Amino acid sequence: MKRPFFIRRIFMRIGIVLCVLLATGWVISSVYHVMYGSRRFHVFLRQGAFEFYTHGQTKASGLRVDVRPLGVWKHWPSYKWNSGYTTIPFWMLFMPALAVTIWLWWSSRILPGKCWKCVYDLSGNESGICPECGTPIEVIG
Repeated sequence: MKRPFFIRRIFMRIGIVLCVLLATGWVISSVYHVMYGSRRFHVFLRQGAFEFYTHGQTKASGLRVDVRPLGVWKHWPSYKWNSGYTTIPFWMLFMPALAVTIWLWWSSRILPGKCWKCVYDLSGNESGICPECGTPIEVIG
């Protein structure tokens, strides 16, 4: 039987990777303007934010990376009925991911007297093996 702590460890590692990716995107978007454009939408990483712009049918522009001073590249959204524009700052994505990751790491601490693998209570155990999962343990004393 798989333990929920295995799943928790997976989410902890996913949280770390997500935080690193968001922080990297944040830094990159502060220096570079990265844009990917297709026929129906454009995705921007610029000025510390993730921007998504949908529009009517236009020419696909592919991936483009520009180094420009901050605040020079202006974006004027179209006022067509099938257009939309959304900006999400990276800190709004990074902070909740960081808070959840820190909570997962903090709440998954193994207390003394518990098995490190299955968190079974080992008080009174002198065999050196967890009776629940069979993991060898250190007997302190």
